[in-house]
Amino acid sequence: MKKLVFLIVFSLVGFETWAQSSVEVPEVSVSSVPRAQVEGQSIYANNLAMRDDRRVGVGIGVGGALGFTGLNLELNMEDANAALMGLGYGDGYNTVHLQWKHSFEGQYFTPYISGGYSRWYGTQDRNLLDSSYVLRAVLDNETLKKGTFNADFLVGSAGLQYNELEGDWVGASFYFEFMVLGSLNKSVLVPAGSVGAIYYF
Repeated sequence: MKKLVFLIVFSLVGFETWAQSSVEVPEVSVSSVPRAQVEGQSIYANNLAMRDDRRVGVGIGVGGALGFTGLNLELNMEDANAALMGLGYGDGYNTVHLQWKHSFEGQYFTPYISGGYSRWYGTQDRNLLDSSYVLRAVLDNETLKKGTFNADFLVGSAGLQYNELEGDWVGASFYFEFMVLGSLNKSVLVPAGSVGAIYYF
């Protein structure tokens, strides 16, 4: 009887050991989930996961629809699409723009396109002949000498954005873009470029 009990117990222990060794537990990669936590820090699988989790971006830019420089506010309506608003200035003028931005899925370097409206305006009586080349392309010399003006543009752009998806700087982003400013006051297309940085909260 004791031998039978011992044989049964030995068989059960052996079967359990075999079952545990034969069952493979799949490893879950951090990149296979949209967002993970490692030591209290967020790690995102791609740029769209980061944008879906962090809906507000605040940044600074140089050139393009901002004029000389300015501030941008980006509101991620969904992971790939965002509303972009900016206020800028230059030598003797100010700018404001509203755009819609579409980001394509990727990881650290991702392309995007955007389009919208931009207004450049001057309210001071000053000579702008040596100001922005964009203004010289769409305004006549008399208006530039006067310094008070309104210039409206349709904006189309394409750019490349670097996204920090992990680590202490997660949410930080840098970009450069090429754009075309289409004057609504004069049938002129003006090429421009812009670089900047955005941090997503």
